[in-house]
Amino acid sequence: MTATDTSGNVHYAVQVDSTAESLSARGRQRNEQLERYFRRKVRDRHDAFLESIRLDTSSAESYEQCTSSFRTRLLDMLGGWDARPDDVPARVEPLGEMAPGTLYRVSIRVIDEVEMPALMLIPHTAEVAPAPAVICQHGYAGSPEWAMGFGTANQQNYMNSAGHRLASAGYVVIAPQIVCSPPGVGQDRVFLDRLARLSGRSLLGFEMFELSRVVDYLQTRPEVISGRIGMYGISQGGKSTLYLSALEPRIAAAVASCYFNNRWNKMIEPDHLAQAAREEGLTYAAYLNTPEDDKFNPLAAPLVPDYVLGALICPRPFMAEIGRYDPVIYWHDAVDEFERLHSIYAQLGVSERAQAVVAQWGGHEIFYDDAIRFLDRWLKM
Repeated sequence: MTATDTSGNVHYAVQVDSTAESLSARGRQRNEQLERYFRRKVRDRHDAFLESIRLDTSSAESYEQCTSSFRTRLLDMLGGWDARPDDVPARVEPLGEMAPGTLYRVSIRVIDEVEMPALMLIPHTAEVAPAPAVICQHGYAGSPEWAMGFGTANQQNYMNSAGHRLASAGYVVIAPQIVCSPPGVGQDRVFLDRLARLSGRSLLGFEMFELSRVVDYLQTRPEVISGRIGMYGISQGGKSTLYLSALEPRIAAAVASCYFNNRWNKMIEPDHLAQAAREEGLTYAAYLNTPEDDKFNPLAAPLVPDYVLGALICPRPFMAEIGRYDPVIYWHDAVDEFERLHSIYAQLGVSERAQAVVAQWGGHEIFYDDAIRFLDRWLKM
């Protein structure tokens, strides 16, 4: 049978099925082959990475030595840090009085071109006698203002005034502004991470340097007990808490809310999460199927298991806050991942320093009550 092309000038002696349905089927078949191939390569790479990790729990000294080495490796995986300036200047603007103390807007010099903006609430009691400090970190669509209890029209504030409440409990609180505040929300992270990627860096890695400079700044404040600085963050801020505490031994205690999870499943297993969503009546999604491209920067350590990051915090105290009805983090995966981490704390004889709390009423939000007891135990000793 002869076929004629659309121009009417060329004739073919064979007929080929070029219907949309046929092209789609052949395209799907090729895509499935490539997915299987790349998944196998990812698994091979991931398994090789896990094989390369040696966590020697035979003694506290041996454990410190191996985690110190891996901490250096993790920092390199994130793209490294700039040379740290000798001083840490900051512009400080008093904003007024709140119930616990004085609120300030602070801009901390990270390097010559970059400042880290933050709100800082210093309780009046800390002006009399130095107090522990907590870095209170917002997540996607959040802001330092949300941490301190201020709202934004038509947006839910998931932080439940955590910063204000921590200051009321006697902590010096600083709430830095990471990238993903309104109005850009997640798009600004993707945009800036793409630029970072072209420079051989990751946005996440640079933000960890910025937050490390926040620790530098807190240690200059006379109101702060420099050896008692904790961190409490939710969602993307929970990620910041997990990574900074893994990289920065000066974080004395950490609470990651609505983030700690099985990283493999959350990154690339949409079918697993779809099944979990059906069982829980929620809407879990894998990052593979979302527009959050910054999660896939190879310099953002995308498949380092959360329990391995937690192992770099150990033996310092760490808590995972988990929402039973959190639509972002599948709570069963989070609990299972925490058990992997808890076993490492137990092997070192410090199991009481690792805690996970499942808020039976909770969604994707700060829960606070157990966290404040945890922070009080380890920062107000």
